[in-house]
Amino acid sequence: MSDIITQDGLEPFEPYWTEDVPEPRRARGWLTRVAFGLAAAAGLVGAAYMISTKPDAPISDAALRAPDLVETLDPKLAPLFTIDAGEGAHALYEAHVVAATGDRRDAYSVGDFRTEAPTLRVELWKRAKPSPRGSLFVEMAEAAANFGAVIERLEASRNLATSQGPVEWAELSLAGVHRRCVGFRLVGRGDAGLHGLACAAPGAKIDAAELGCLIDRLTLTQAGRDAGLESLLKGSGQRRTNCRA
Repeated sequence: MSDIITQDGLEPFEPYWTEDVPEPRRARGWLTRVAFGLAAAAGLVGAAYMISTKPDAPISDAALRAPDLVETLDPKLAPLFTIDAGEGAHALYEAHVVAATGDRRDAYSVGDFRTEAPTLRVELWKRAKPSPRGSLFVEMAEAAANFGAVIERLEASRNLATSQGPVEWAELSLAGVHRRCVGFRLVGRGDAGLHGLACAAPGAKIDAAELGCLIDRLTLTQAGRDAGLESLLKGSGQRRTNCRA
């Protein structure tokens, strides 16, 4: 230490800033991260472009042959069945077909569920391949949907012997319809069947005897016989004398 005395009487000292201080680091960390991020993004964009420019994968022959399973209304098809609905009845018959498979669904309707007049909807369906049948509720729900109606309640099902063969039926309630209705189906084959919905006039009821009379009026047309449906509808379609008009 030197003998020099300072003006304040203090000996000289080594200031702290004379010690070796490391050189400050350059602020390059954030620049590096940004550059790396841009490079990664550019790589992803390039990879996406290369994938998008690859030729489309070949379509399999099975996909090319996939049938169009859309059901269409064909007014040129001859009716498969008919119903003796009585004089003055205004009936509508519609034949639907799936051209790719040959599946067919014919609908016969009299009246409208939205009115108070007696109403009847009957469907006969025929499929190219047999399929297991669901419960009566499932089948009636599908039939009601085809007719623009919704089932609110279905009572316990019952069996009825008719000239067309055994019939499963039940009383039911349709949403927005304040009348007594029934649903029914023929206990038929796996590749063909017939079901329907019927609603009585206000204050009236369709019982088993009335339903039996209704089903007796069903008969095949020549087109239905040509389609091989004799085992589904066996009756002659003649109205019994003890049935109401």
